[in-house]
Amino acid sequence: MPQITVYTVPNCADCEAVKRLLTSQGAAFAEQNVRDQWFVQSRWIKEASLR
Repeated sequence: MPQITVYTVPNCADCEAVKRLLTSQGAAFAEQNVRDQWFVQSRWIKEASLR
């Protein structure tokens, strides 16, 4: 099963909706708050550009 990472920022309605959906489906996921973590932002941008 692929690992799911949800990249979030504070007060993000879309982020909360994704987490609720995954939880309701019983999917395990890791959450990364990218607001103050430049290294996570860099990884997110890199991963997004590969798709």
